[in-house]
Amino acid sequence: MKKPVRDERIIQEAMKQNSLGFTILYFGLLFDILCRQFLFHQPISSYWDLALLFFGTSLYLAVKRVSSGIYTGKVSVKRIIPSSIIASIVYSAVNYRYFKNTDLLELFIGAITFFVGFLAVNLLMQYVSQKKNKEILKDE
Repeated sequence: MKKPVRDERIIQEAMKQNSLGFTILYFGLLFDILCRQFLFHQPISSYWDLALLFFGTSLYLAVKRVSSGIYTGKVSVKRIIPSSIIASIVYSAVNYRYFKNTDLLELFIGAITFFVGFLAVNLLMQYVSQKKNKEILKDE
């Protein structure tokens, strides 16, 4: 019996299907964790394995993208600031609503700290990725 032909089109279609399947699984896992935390108010001890799997996968993807030079683009603080502001607002809202933190000064300091940390991590990731991308292009 002949071996089936696997040309570039077939390989690309298989990779696209695998990518879509992973995306559905990844966001389904995130949705499950968020529902258990915020809708069902389950303790983290009841789904720590799912949270570990989700955050471990997220960390792996981030490190892999940065170390391979894929997470590149023009390093721009102007592009990162809106997402940092939104992340800080969500962080403060969760602290206020779900953790019953009503001290406004503490919420404000927490939001500023989260904003600076989020911005710094994003800029660092872009810088390292660009540096790696330049090394790869120089070697070619």
